Amino acid sequence: PNFDPRQFYEWLDKSRATWMAAGPTTYQVILEHAKENAEIIERSQLGFIMSGNAVMPAVVMDQLEKLFGAPVLEVYAMTEAIIITSAPAHPAKTKRGSAGVSWGTEVAIMGEDGSPLPTGEMGEIRIRGKVVTDGYENDRETNAAAFMNGWFRTGDVGFFDEEGFLFIKGRIKDMINRGGEKVIPQEVEEVLLAHPAVKEAVVFPVNHKRLGEDVVAAVVLRGGMKLTDSELMIHISNKLALYKVPSRVIIATELPKGATGKLSRVTMAESLGLAAGAGEEAEYAPPQTGTEVRLVGLLEKAFPRARVGIKDNFFDLGGYSLMAVRLFNDIEKEFGIRLPLSTLFLHPTVGEMAAFLDGGAKQEWKRIVPLQPNGSMPPLFLIHGG
Repeated sequence: PNFDPRQFYEWLDKSRATWMAAGPTTYQVILEHAKENAEIIERSQLGFIMSGNAVMPAVVMDQLEKLFGAPVLEVYAMTEAIIITSAPAHPAKTKRGSAGVSWGTEVAIMGEDGSPLPTGEMGEIRIRGKVVTDGYENDRETNAAAFMNGWFRTGDVGFFDEEGFLFIKGRIKDMINRGGEKVIPQEVEEVLLAHPAVKEAVVFPVNHKRLGEDVVAAVVLRGGMKLTDSELMIHISNKLALYKVPSRVIIATELPKGATGKLSRVTMAESLGLAAGAGEEAEYAPPQTGTEVRLVGLLEKAFPRARVGIKDNFFDLGGYSLMAVRLFNDIEKEFGIRLPLSTLFLHPTVGEMAAFLDGGAKQEWKRIVPLQPNGSMPPLFLIHGG
């Protein structure tokens, strides 16, 4: 009735299974219980591992393949169409992160108006063919929304590369509209899961007074690992555009899951007590120091508000990537100090930023930037030619 990792390893051993299929969340649990089942894994006979249900993070795929010595084949399927695409089996070419190629079903990437999009451009995945359903029984309204010009609308977002491999980036309904800038949660989750200290990650929307929706992440760290929310936000900002960086990262001991073990983005904010949303005004505290007064002036110029206090957070005010660039340009002109945008994650309020500026802000620039500080292999240092 429910997935049990201990039972799984018993089944794997007794059945002598040659392949298995599950979703990324289940595989993460399997990996967590690998050490105590090393003997079973050693004598397992898996020829390949199939993954569906959601996009599998590259780090999970690598760990699975190394653990079982078998390739992971990602499959894109749905109830309405059975298998749509699949990664080809060895010795055919596969691509990491791709859902593979079509096995006969017509697959197209289209814009909102139903026009085909060029190779490499992201849009909705639409399908048609003999295995695709003709419609939902006695549900005219749903059928009208699900079909367009003979194509079934999957609700998934992705793109084709030049060799016809499909890459799925997430669900249209999961996409977060952050003040007009679209954020795909899975893209941010992949970056979080690539961090060696992160075991689980989910990115979800919360209501925001000014932006409409804001981006929040929740993570579970690996045993014995320590990490701050600011460090994770900086980690993301080094990989993705600033507007994709969550305004808040919650470090939890566990993440709420449904009966199937799947994380639900829709209910995550409510489950973590964030349903009330963000962007509410902080208790007003007037500026006290000269630096605070100057910073408040810059923020009141950036935000059309009556007043900004030293407790106000840049992100809760409705700050976004382009606004951050403008603000830091203004700070450079006002204070004569050029700061990296990552400073905003460490000191997001006016008071914190003022204290940082008064304390010698130039220390923020580090000569050594650790990308992967852990591991057993020989360390690699990249030195700039200048």
